[in-house]
Amino acid sequence: MSTQVGDFDNDGFDEITIGTGNPELDWAEPKPLFHNDGEGHFSDVAQSAGLVHFGMLHGTTLADYDDSGNLSLFGSFGGFYWGSRETSRLYRNLGSGYNSLEIRLIGTRSNRDAIGTKVSALAGKRRIFKWVNGGNGFGCNNSRVVHLGLAREKQVKDLQIDCPSGLRQSFQNIPAGQRIEIIEGKRSLRSLAKFRRGLAQH
Repeated sequence: MSTQVGDFDNDGFDEITIGTGNPELDWAEPKPLFHNDGEGHFSDVAQSAGLVHFGMLHGTTLADYDDSGNLSLFGSFGGFYWGSRETSRLYRNLGSGYNSLEIRLIGTRSNRDAIGTKVSALAGKRRIFKWVNGGNGFGCNNSRVVHLGLAREKQVKDLQIDCPSGLRQSFQNIPAGQRIEIIEGKRSLRSLAKFRRGLAQH
């Protein structure tokens, strides 16, 4: 009932997590987490990642709540009936050692939440594409901070922001390991947080 896509291991390729749920009391399935190897193949790594839970899941959301540079997962568990009520769970992502950059976008001419904004980042020889989504899954929403997994790259060489208003902004040589803020129409950016870990070594 709540499928989410995000780069959990910061290698630049998005993983897929699926929240299964049903009002029936006998509905109990494991929650899969499919790792993306970057070559079109996915494998379920939920058990090794610690996402071991059988039961109903009616909503998930992804966010870097602890300023670690890693996406963590929050789940609203339980079913429709009182007998199936369960405690919500927060699965903290301890990280893989890879680097990331996070971008908070603020619209001025576009909507303030920057929904619909497209982000293109050149890191090393790869270009990563993201966008600000207005809603995810069933009755839930991810953080609107754009999360970029950069693997071992220590900077984004070129960052392009395409706003719904039609405005394009470009920034160069942005260090990894931080969350930045970009306001539509402004030529400068500012750092909001430094992640509490060192950059990955080559």
